[in-house]
Amino acid sequence: MRGTMVELGRVLSYPKISARISATDAEELIDLLHRHVLTLKDPQAAPSVSSRDPGDDYLLSLAAAASGVLVSGDSHLLDLAADVPVYSPRAFLDLIESLR
Repeated sequence: MRGTMVELGRVLSYPKISARISATDAEELIDLLHRHVLTLKDPQAAPSVSSRDPGDDYLLSLAAAASGVLVSGDSHLLDLAADVPVYSPRAFLDLIESLR
């Protein structure tokens, strides 16, 4: 795995995010994910769609390999939402709520 959990921990510490999510809640989320998520090795195949930020392409490959979705506030990824399943955090929460 390419450190996506480390990346999530880093992002959760951004001032913009930490103003909304306490350090305790962020740690609990990371712990919950460590216990319950499926982890995969980084796929070797290039993504079918590329981001304007090549550093994000591994996420696209990983989501495709896992038949998963991406949840991100990153505009480079959100711009691809017509081609791949990428949701903003708000849109993903709305989707989850609609399934209840």
